[in-house]
Amino acid sequence: QLACPLDLGCHSVKQMMYLVGSVCYGIYFIVSFPMFFRVDETPGDKWTSSRAAIDAFGGCMIVTLLLDFWRLYIGSIHSEEFVNKVPWL
Repeated sequence: QLACPLDLGCHSVKQMMYLVGSVCYGIYFIVSFPMFFRVDETPGDKWTSSRAAIDAFGGCMIVTLLLDFWRLYIGSIHSEEFVNKVPWL
């Protein structure tokens, strides 16, 4: 039984919640680490604010797509009854 009164933000399987949370956090790391490495590690290459902003927006789009693919192909960790109550799942 879920311990939340409104069933929002609750989880029924704690191990699955930890796994999904770690994978989603890993997606951010996998996308952002190469971006930060490129900005920081090339001494002769000057980064303008617009170049850094475009790179950051591109990284955000990649993360959004990967998280959306997760949502579409892997699905929710909640039961169908819970998913039917919350429209964004």
